Amino acid sequence: MNLFNKIKITLSLIVILLTVACSNNRIIPDEDSHIKSELNIPRGSLFISGTIISIEKDKLSKDLNSPCSKVPCWALVKVDSIFGSGKQSPSLQLNDSIKVHFVFTLSKTTDDLIPSLSRKLPGLKENDKFKGNIKVLASYSGKNNVDKNSYSIDFYETY
Repeated sequence: MNLFNKIKITLSLIVILLTVACSNNRIIPDEDSHIKSELNIPRGSLFISGTIISIEKDKLSKDLNSPCSKVPCWALVKVDSIFGSGKQSPSLQLNDSIKVHFVFTLSKTTDDLIPSLSRKLPGLKENDKFKGNIKVLASYSGKNNVDKNSYSIDFYETY
């Protein structure tokens, strides 16, 4: 057997071994990354469960076109669980009490209150529990500083 045939056989064996090794090298994600990918948490958000501690009934919007001028949108919320976070999400701990602005109000969403909203929300009252994505609420004090004690939530689920 000449040198050329030996090199040819050696290279063939290397290619076969690499093919077999690469085909068996599966990446199996850990449970946490699988859960996070299923939750699809947006950048800058945390997916939490929380309990309504109190509703700020006197903090209504001055914008008469806003549903928050008619019904409460702010509540003090206790963080019960943190299920996952998006990139650049805020830092919270279990049992933190945070101020949350409910974009679509704390009231049951009706056609009279928010006519263009296709997904209706059941509304929340004190001691109710919910799950949803929260994010830090930017302050509109003219400087656009972030108030790290206030958060906002669009949609939520009750349980």
